[in-house]
Amino acid sequence: MLRKIMILLLLLFVAQVLFADLTGYPRTVLGELFTTAGCGPCPDSYAGLAVVHSRLDYTEFISIRYYSHWGLYGSPEIQEVFDYYGVESTPHAIFNGISEVVGAGPEIVSGGPYLAAVDTLITKVSPLKMEISSFDQDSGDFSVDVTMLSPDVHIDDASIRFVLVEDDLTTLHTKAVRRVVSDSFNISGQNTTLDFSDSFDLDAAWVNANLNMVAFVQQHDYVIVQAISTYPTPDYKLRPMVPFSQVITGPSTGMYETDYFALINFGLEDDYTIELIVENSPEGWTITYCDQNNCYIGPHEFSLGEGEYEFFGATVMPNSEGTAYFKFQITSANSDSVYYVHFTYHAEEVSSDEPVVKSQAILHQNFPNPFNPQTTISFQIPEISDEVNLEIYSINGRFIKRFNNIPITNNEGSVVWDGRDHRDEIVSSGVYLYKLSYNDHIMSKKMLLIK
Repeated sequence: MLRKIMILLLLLFVAQVLFADLTGYPRTVLGELFTTAGCGPCPDSYAGLAVVHSRLDYTEFISIRYYSHWGLYGSPEIQEVFDYYGVESTPHAIFNGISEVVGAGPEIVSGGPYLAAVDTLITKVSPLKMEISSFDQDSGDFSVDVTMLSPDVHIDDASIRFVLVEDDLTTLHTKAVRRVVSDSFNISGQNTTLDFSDSFDLDAAWVNANLNMVAFVQQHDYVIVQAISTYPTPDYKLRPMVPFSQVITGPSTGMYETDYFALINFGLEDDYTIELIVENSPEGWTITYCDQNNCYIGPHEFSLGEGEYEFFGATVMPNSEGTAYFKFQITSANSDSVYYVHFTYHAEEVSSDEPVVKSQAILHQNFPNPFNPQTTISFQIPEISDEVNLEIYSINGRFIKRFNNIPITNNEGSVVWDGRDHRDEIVSSGVYLYKLSYNDHIMSKKMLLIK
């Protein structure tokens, strides 16, 4: 009988504080392959999954195989999974319970369709963190912890499945599911942890040394929320986590800042280099990136200890309608792995039913933008004012500098900012807010200082 013990975490130890600010966890993609031992085209799918495994480790991607009971390695217990998904033919691959790739052929052998399915899922955020506390290959005993990191998410009527997998049955057949143990559960409340403990019934014909366990949480709509396994993971490991859509629609002028995504170090302390690569964009667009302290136009080096993370976001400055494709590339000093975070930005013209006329107030985008070391901020005001002021603030709201009583000629004015604050000290690179005020009117825009 599966035992569930709910532990309300009242204290966070020092080792846990590193993840304390995160309300989500990188989602591991689970690929479930439905196959038959005697299936002629199924080796194409084995080759395709091998390609995926050659590029991703087990913190990113896990695959298992359900063998139909019509051939070797299958059983009525495994056939129930076929029935659960409604799978009637093989090979049939399902990723995280929702993305299906059916059939075989040269394209499957290349791994392309499988990689495409995984790429859409691998940077997504899970509200759950899973840990395998113990797994005994000789007894089948296991224990798994599931922790809710989100303060807002409630998971109700979900299933947690524990899968016993045997590897290297033959040179062709591996990762065969032998047993499935499952239970239903609910979880909510940030830092609430559930502990699950049970045991698999083992068969004397199985090679115990080849046994591994995969555990995953699946909602009633088939979506797999999180997965984990006992397969080995690398000593040096980075995971991107993007809690927002990577396909963005925004304005065709001005400046658009994405939300921040996280780069989390799951391995030993390491040095990293991040760079934004523009694959394709309309002429005249500028795309750069920032962390929480500075902005960059070229490669940036940073270090992360085990369990530490850093936030980054992109800044897009379009000057026309169109679409830009860009990606972050992250390399490691101690690993051959290259990590990518892809984005697409669609710029749409901001329409208005009212034409822009000379009598309207206009605060122009600073030029140049981004800039170093200085930029010009110009504006147009239709009303006579005794005092026109412009203030500059950091993106966090810290006051930087004020221009008072700006001269106005023919209802137009401008100031030049040299990147210094009110103490005449040079400010750091980053996003800044400039705010124009006159009479009872206030207008503001953002600008980007690059060092």
